[in-house]
Formats: sequence, C-alpha cells, structure tokens
Amino acid sequence: QRIWAFSSLYVFGDGVCTTTDNASGANYFYGNRYCNGRVWVEVLAQWQGLAYDSAKNKSFFGN
Repeated sequence: QRIWAFSSLYVFGDGVCTTTDNASGANYFYGNRYCNGRVWVEVLAQWQGLAYDSAKNKSFFGN
C-alpha cells in the first residue's frame, strides 16, 4: 500500500533528462534524443503511476 502519492512530475536538467528540445538539430538516437530509448524521467513517471507530460519537462540540451 502506498502511503505517499505524487500527482505530477516536473523535471529540470540537461540532455539526459530532456524529451523535447534538441537545439542542435542533429538526429542522435531514439526520438531525436541523446539516448537509445526512454529517459529516466519517463521510467520514473511510469513507476509512480503518472502520465508523462513533456510540457512539465524544462530540461534542455547543452547544459
């Protein structure tokens, strides 16, 4: 039984967190990201039972 529940997930970070911004325009891996699959914030949202909302991900490439 869960004692604490989260209703939302906000992300601030660099390229390993972002799912929305690739300012360089280079096509790297999966979904134009710096990885070859989902990033950890997408996995965390799933584990927490949350729908991932990329609008709440304020991370970006180039940090």
